[in-house]
Amino acid sequence: MKNSVVTTLPWSTASLGATSTTLPEVIALGEHLCHCQGAQGRWAKLKYVGASMGGFVVTRLITSMLATSAVFAGAGWLLR
Repeated sequence: MKNSVVTTLPWSTASLGATSTTLPEVIALGEHLCHCQGAQGRWAKLKYVGASMGGFVVTRLITSMLATSAVFAGAGWLLR
């Protein structure tokens, strides 16, 4: 069995080997990104933190439920 190393990319782009972007395109992209970042407003960071915390809670939901059940079971056993 012969293994070969691919030295060329198996796809081509619309630029056909030339530079894919020009300076005016890069400037326009930068302006667009600044506009989008400004459009998010001051609540964007809060939304990001909320989404991150939601993911944190969801991934630990079963463990949290089991721990809560164990605490209530223990408290019930101690109070009888």
